[in-house]
Amino acid sequence: MAVYLLDTTEVIRYLRNIPETVTRIRDLARNGHTLGCTCITVGEVYAGMKPREKEKTDLLLDSLSYFEPSRETAKVAGKWAREYQSRGLKLTILDTLIAAVAYQEKALLITDNKKDFPMSEIEFAF
Repeated sequence: MAVYLLDTTEVIRYLRNIPETVTRIRDLARNGHTLGCTCITVGEVYAGMKPREKEKTDLLLDSLSYFEPSRETAKVAGKWAREYQSRGLKLTILDTLIAAVAYQEKALLITDNKKDFPMSEIEFAF
């Protein structure tokens, strides 16, 4: 079975009941694939969460595997941020950390913002 890492955009789309996203994530889970997120996604989702959304948000986030960036992963993220900045492409350290975790975990990244993840090492799910 494959490992999938959900970017923040996909978690938000799921919580907003976007049919395509809900179907895709439910199908992957039903088929026994591992679905996960990072501390970055948890933090970003909580930052924008309304109090009435907490129960639904916690239910989803608690159902996902949780991938922590290691020290080596953080180094890769910093290297990518620096490399792409030198090419004139400003990537956030948060996005490079998510990318580095996907790389570390050999996970397929599920995101609605592929432009934020230009690294050739990253494989996208869709």
